[in-house]
Amino acid sequence: MNLQKWLIVAAAMSASAFADLQYEMTSRATGGSIVSMPIVGSRMKEPHTVNHYIKGNKMATVSKGSSTIWDLDAGNVTTVNTDKKTYSVMTFEEMRATMEESMKKMQDAMASKQKDVDYTWTINVTDAGDEKTVAGFTAHHYILSMIGSATDANSGNTAGMKMQIDNWTAKDVPGVKEYQEFNKRLAEKMGLDVSSSMNPMVRAQLGKGWETAAKELAKIQGFTVLSTVKTISMANGEEVMVPENSQKMPSGGEIAKESATSAVLGRIPGGLGGFGRKKKSDDQQQPAAQNGKMVPSTLIEMTTELTNLSNGVDASAFSVPAGFKKVEEKRGR
Repeated sequence: MNLQKWLIVAAAMSASAFADLQYEMTSRATGGSIVSMPIVGSRMKEPHTVNHYIKGNKMATVSKGSSTIWDLDAGNVTTVNTDKKTYSVMTFEEMRATMEESMKKMQDAMASKQKDVDYTWTINVTDAGDEKTVAGFTAHHYILSMIGSATDANSGNTAGMKMQIDNWTAKDVPGVKEYQEFNKRLAEKMGLDVSSSMNPMVRAQLGKGWETAAKELAKIQGFTVLSTVKTISMANGEEVMVPENSQKMPSGGEIAKESATSAVLGRIPGGLGGFGRKKKSDDQQQPAAQNGKMVPSTLIEMTTELTNLSNGVDASAFSVPAGFKKVEEKRGR
């Protein structure tokens, strides 16, 4: 969709007022071995659109089949299942308690696994220094690298995944200030630390290293108008290289016999299936290139871009459709 830089948030609005904002983000799988999977790969390559609405103290995210409504005044979040025609409501207090419980379970699980496996996280943000026009805006390029690796205490093998994000951000996008201020008010209402925009669940995974990670993430300035995320296999501190176009996913029958995660990680070169075995030499680890070109072993590449923006908001986005049935929120306890 061709986005025109049409707009200006009314300068006449008072400092106490909040501008309305509606923006649309579209995501699709643009590469990686997972897109070769039958049916699943084809679906992931199809565009997935999420609409975001902000009006005063309310925010809604609407996608195909579901929507979520955040109400700062009421202090709750409503989840709507448009396929099943049901909805559920959770207070901010209940959500915070659920998040804290989930974080504790995650930390406990990681602590128990660290007896045999040492997990480490490294996050780095680089200012690429280049710019380009995206959706009609001048966007600056940042490269975010997030590496999660695990070292087996018995074999000394290290394996993991690297998320490389090419992030293009723009500072002149109308409504960005309103978006940022809403999220700040939401964090305050939920009793979360507003000194960092980092997701609390991500903090739990990073452990004590989250403060360093937050400082790195703070380097990214502006509103993201385009991002490409690559998930790359790592082995013994290096990206696993494979011949171009050689990556294949397990068949549907194989996946049916074992979990999708095990099937994927066990067959990607350098995947976690190598734990407990003796390290191989570099010649054994890296397959020979048949066409002369080697590329990182990428599980999936996802691209998300801004595809629409306006300052008019459909009020119906903040309401549960008539006739929908209220159900109890599943809190995973």
